[in-house]
Amino acid sequence: MCFLVAPEHRGKGVCTALLNAACDKFHGDGLQVAEGYPTTNPSKRAWEIPWAEENYKGPLKVYLTNGFKIHRQLERFAIVRKQI
Repeated sequence: MCFLVAPEHRGKGVCTALLNAACDKFHGDGLQVAEGYPTTNPSKRAWEIPWAEENYKGPLKVYLTNGFKIHRQLERFAIVRKQI
């Protein structure tokens, strides 16, 4: 999943709403697990380039506060999962 929220709308629950809508859709499609890949240790280059792919996975905090758990921590991102 990727989240692209305009700066003026950040911090207003848009990412949470998108994440929950995706999980609802997955559940409706018969899937049992949702998985995400939020960046937890971004490269310096990712922050220098605002459109870098690493910046669009959504913050780890959004996943964790919405029932996801860290399944595995890799060098630059986490694999998070939620039973749906």
